[in-house]
Amino acid sequence: MIVKKAFFLFFFCNFYFLIQLIMIKNYSFLFSYFQKIQFPNILKISFFLLLFSNSSYGQLVTTIDFETENSGYTLSNSEGSTFTDVFNRIDRTGNPLGGNSSFLFAIEDTNIPGESIQLATIDVSGSASFTFSVDMLANHYNDWDNTDELLITYSVDGGGDQNLMWVQSITNPNKSTNQPAALDTNFDGDGECANVLPAISTGTGALGCIVPSSDFATFITSSIALSSNSTLDIKLQFKGLTASDEGIYIDNIIITETTASSDPSVTFDAATSAVDETDADVVITNGIPVTLTNYAADVTITPTVNGSSSAEAGDYTIDLTPLTFSGNETKYIPLTIKDDLDSDNETVIIDFTVTSGTADLGTSNHTV
Repeated sequence: MIVKKAFFLFFFCNFYFLIQLIMIKNYSFLFSYFQKIQFPNILKISFFLLLFSNSSYGQLVTTIDFETENSGYTLSNSEGSTFTDVFNRIDRTGNPLGGNSSFLFAIEDTNIPGESIQLATIDVSGSASFTFSVDMLANHYNDWDNTDELLITYSVDGGGDQNLMWVQSITNPNKSTNQPAALDTNFDGDGECANVLPAISTGTGALGCIVPSSDFATFITSSIALSSNSTLDIKLQFKGLTASDEGIYIDNIIITETTASSDPSVTFDAATSAVDETDADVVITNGIPVTLTNYAADVTITPTVNGSSSAEAGDYTIDLTPLTFSGNETKYIPLTIKDDLDSDNETVIIDFTVTSGTADLGTSNHTV
């Protein structure tokens, strides 16, 4: 019985460790470690069947927790090793900062303005979307100036930078210094009182924004769509933060990918289109496109005109014949805009439903 319990504990601990390696995508170490552990062959086979049967679904997670120096990130520069006068990874083991007793990253009263952290490129092939989260803590509740900011951006497939998450000071029209740090969710350069960061020292800012907590808090973006992209690059850029108590601490950067569904999907190619009326009928070339992907079996959709359309029945003609998809293909709903006496802005809203077969709905409403 003791031997069985010991084996179960050994198996469970190793299995848990292997799962963690999968979650952080450390596949090279995963396979190396897997070859060394003394599992019976049948258990090894079972593990890999489980791994590969689930690798195409669910979520993939990349974590940068600063426990290992330069693991998953590259610094533009570095200085310091404590929680002040620093731009560097620091060790708070045994001496918690904001409830965190591990390694974390600190930026405070730095002498190298314009610092950045570049995360290692992430392979997002096969993923449909991602979210970004990070644990953050400010140094002081009211010491960020208008020139202090953290700008987190992303790019896909080597393209241009796009906004991901910003941290700015709360804007005081009467004073440009010494305010709480907060998320700027609409990227307009002003932190928002509803999204203040916790701070080592707590209190209430000049505009009444309360910073009640001194523990790290997790901030997460909404889901960001990917479109058959291959690579994702994320950069954290720090500006200002060059005076005493102007600082921010971060940890546990997590990028969570949601893998693309393998189910059949049918969608309008676009949600809207526009047609200019003329003195003659306007036939929309081909019609309004609808596309099926991940074909598994025939799927039929039936289009209808939404009752909230503002165009009168005599202003257009439309063919609402059901469309049957026999593969991954695009079909069209024929539409003609008729010449009429008025020149009002009018809409024809087209819906469709799946009336035979099975497919997920993408954009199932189109306005012309």
